[in-house]
Amino acid sequence: QIGRLIWPDGKAIPKNKIPGEGGTSSEWAGMAVLQSNWSTRSPRIAVVTDAEDFGMEVCCGSTLFGISGYPSISVNGGVLQPEGEWEEVCWHSDKDVDYLELELFINDRLRLQRQICLLRQQESLFFADALLGESPERLDYELTLDLAPPIEGLEESETTEIYLQDRKIRGLLLPLFLPEWKAERSDDQLECTDGCIRLRRSAVARNLCSGLFVDLRPARSAQPRTWRSLTVGQELEIVPADVAVAWRVRIGKEQWVIYRSLSGPGNRTFLGQNYQCDFCIGRFEKDGNVTELLAIEA
Repeated sequence: QIGRLIWPDGKAIPKNKIPGEGGTSSEWAGMAVLQSNWSTRSPRIAVVTDAEDFGMEVCCGSTLFGISGYPSISVNGGVLQPEGEWEEVCWHSDKDVDYLELELFINDRLRLQRQICLLRQQESLFFADALLGESPERLDYELTLDLAPPIEGLEESETTEIYLQDRKIRGLLLPLFLPEWKAERSDDQLECTDGCIRLRRSAVARNLCSGLFVDLRPARSAQPRTWRSLTVGQELEIVPADVAVAWRVRIGKEQWVIYRSLSGPGNRTFLGQNYQCDFCIGRFEKDGNVTELLAIEA
């Protein structure tokens, strides 16, 4: 609101006049704002937590979608309700990223970790929920993204990404947990229905990670894109997806790599590089090297 009073039209602000500070988080108030800058048209994610309740809005000039409450989670067919409260595990803000990590205990054997990472200069969002357990069990997870009118979700006919649009394309949602092509078989789903986007995942596993990459730069969202799950190795063995996951994402001429450990740190390898962190995200440069934007140690 203060920004609107000072600069009524965000488009009219000269780039050298836009404040460069990133977001802010208040753990005691249960509130956080992740933002690229103070322009009214820049990406902005608002998060509010109150005990087990959760609210999040993703905006880029106007609101695109929101998440409220907590996901539907069942173990071995039994629906579970959280027994704890949301706690802030990590907050980090610099010129490259705003990063918030929250944790919620479902019961004494299962917890939910939520990652929200805004790439400030690339105007993109990485969002992931990870269910972390103690032993392999049947895990079922469902999350609803509520679209803000007049935003609608438009599915591609052959691939699994979803456009966020009104009269124009406003963003692009890539389901990293799904194969790019619908012809590849998967039990997981991402679909538009009744003004929302529903994400469903099921697996017999100890841990389960659901990652989304949201492009918040409309001019780029219509460009060709692709994403792939990467093979992660440890001690010359391929590790399963409930131990660690990694993805490579490309939209237009920009590329990123994302890695998430689900079972503690380890000396693991993907794309020919060794990683020992719990989470990292990087950007590919023109020469093929990766610039690390954020690395979180366990």
